[in-house]
Amino acid sequence: MCTKDNRPFSIVDDEGFKEFVWELNLGFKMTSRWTVARDCIEIYEQEAKKVKEMLKGQTTCLTMDTWSSIRNVNYMYLMALWIYDAWVLQKKILNFCPIENHRGETIGTLVYECIQRWGIEIVFTVTVDDASSNDRAIRFLKRMLKGPNQIVNIFTFVVMQISSILSLEMVWNRNSILLLEFKM
Repeated sequence: MCTKDNRPFSIVDDEGFKEFVWELNLGFKMTSRWTVARDCIEIYEQEAKKVKEMLKGQTTCLTMDTWSSIRNVNYMYLMALWIYDAWVLQKKILNFCPIENHRGETIGTLVYECIQRWGIEIVFTVTVDDASSNDRAIRFLKRMLKGPNQIVNIFTFVVMQISSILSLEMVWNRNSILLLEFKM
């Protein structure tokens, strides 16, 4: 419930919540918020191991973005996309965290650390928006990713206000060549 509904772990200490659970099941023994937090972390670690295993040897596309909240906190996310068994597209958010600033080297360092932590071996594309800091982040990544896991392609998308929404689809033709198609 804490992770699904984005509730604090301390909800299990609230009197109203305890009464609610008591009404549902008189014999239920409430756990502490520390136990709930520990269990959530354990589940996350188990799922992260599964994702790491899936990423082994995969050609991976990355997409990332940074922004500042209304309270002036900087955030970044990094998502991996890859084709897995039976040609099924997989996508997982590998990182969503506060970031110190929007400098290219800071962004590039964080992305590189994520690539290393998740065991990503082959980066096919990195998709970013047109912020100048992303140019510097990509240059940093190109320096860091040499040899077999170097970046093959860089895509920069300019986000513009338009009346229709464009979506990017990955399409495989008969010769297994990746095509990028814009659908209106």
